[in-house]
Amino acid sequence: MWVQLLLRMGFVFEIQSMMIKEHESSAAGHAITALAMLLARRAVVPGTPAQLTLVYLLPGSDGELPFVGMQLGTHDPEKGALSIEACVPVHIVQDSSRAGRYVLALAADAIDAAQEFFVEQGIAGFDADTLQAWVTTVKPADLRPPQQQQLRNTDFDWS
Repeated sequence: MWVQLLLRMGFVFEIQSMMIKEHESSAAGHAITALAMLLARRAVVPGTPAQLTLVYLLPGSDGELPFVGMQLGTHDPEKGALSIEACVPVHIVQDSSRAGRYVLALAADAIDAAQEFFVEQGIAGFDADTLQAWVTTVKPADLRPPQQQQLRNTDFDWS
C-alpha cells in the first residue's frame, strides 16, 4: 500500500511523496513531511503561471525503485504545471543523519531542473531564485523526527 502526501504551496511548489506504510515513520518519510510542512507555512503567491510538483518516491515493499535519481514527469501546459519525480535510495530511507540532507538536495536539484525546463519552453513566472533561497534556510536537523531534534536555548522565550 502506498501513501501519498500532498501539500500545495501557492501554486508555485508542491511536494508529494509515494511511500509504503512502513516508510511513513522512516527518517526520509519524516524529512519529506517536515519539508512539506515548512513549505506550507510560506506566504502564498497567487496567480503564478508556472508551478513545480516534486514527487519523492521511496522504495516499494520489495526494496526496489522504478529508476535511479530524478526524472521529468508530466507537463500540463494549460496549468503551467511540471512534475519531477525523485527517488530516495533504500540506504537513505532509514538513515537519520543523511535523509534530511538528501531530501533538501533533491528539492534544490528539482527547482534547478524546473527552471531550466521553463526557460527552454519560454514559460516565465517560475521564481527559482526565491525557492532556492528558501531551501537554503531549511536545516537538515529541522527535518529529523521530533524525538531526534535537539532543543536549543533560542527555542524558548526566556523573557
